[in-house]
Amino acid sequence: MSPTDLSSYLSKSNRELPPLNFREFVEALKKDNDIVEIDDEIDPYLEAGAIIHKACETDAPALLLNNMKGAENGLWRIRKLRHLCAMTPLRTANATPIPPNIVSSGRVKENKLFGDEFYLDKFPSPWLHQADGGKYVQTYGMRFVQTPDKSWKNWSIARAMVHDKSHLAGLVIEPQHIWQIHQQWKKIGKDAPWALAFGVPPVAIMAASMPIPDGVTESRYIGAMTGSRNLTEFLPTE
Repeated sequence: MSPTDLSSYLSKSNRELPPLNFREFVEALKKDNDIVEIDDEIDPYLEAGAIIHKACETDAPALLLNNMKGAENGLWRIRKLRHLCAMTPLRTANATPIPPNIVSSGRVKENKLFGDEFYLDKFPSPWLHQADGGKYVQTYGMRFVQTPDKSWKNWSIARAMVHDKSHLAGLVIEPQHIWQIHQQWKKIGKDAPWALAFGVPPVAIMAASMPIPDGVTESRYIGAMTGSRNLTEFLPTE
């Protein structure tokens, strides 16, 4: 299919939209027979990492690990899935940024823990490699930060290791966008507010991993790329 034909196809109003949330993503993989669910108990210490690594090496279907050793039944799952995102060509250099929808409720609020209720061991964090310094709960989640004046909201992906019940350890180095924003908070003598989300829409993960220019907000970039503000919804943190 030529670039012109592809552009024409993707511009059709009746084309199938990509999954707009992670649950839809899983269902799309099931529909395409491109996912394997594993209900056997899997040890997060090295075993989960080895299984995922083998799946990547052999170009196997995506994995859904339903029974992580030590995890509370039905509350948390580890999901290591390949990208699935049918996106329009990246012709957004001159497109108008479109902000996302801000909503008041969502499935992300189904399980909430506050204060002493929260501790990172509730997550089945895998010890992926023998030489790692600890368990890495964060490998595919998305980090959120914003400048003090809220003019720049940044998404990014980077590994983060469990340090204790309520702290993670990870890299924040120059010239990363998260470092630039942290420096602005440092100048005014305040800690930088930070959030981490798991199971975000594949289109969001793709944007978070792209080398977008300084000062560009990824959510607005997605709006420009898709021509719609309806592909992403935001819910304020508590």
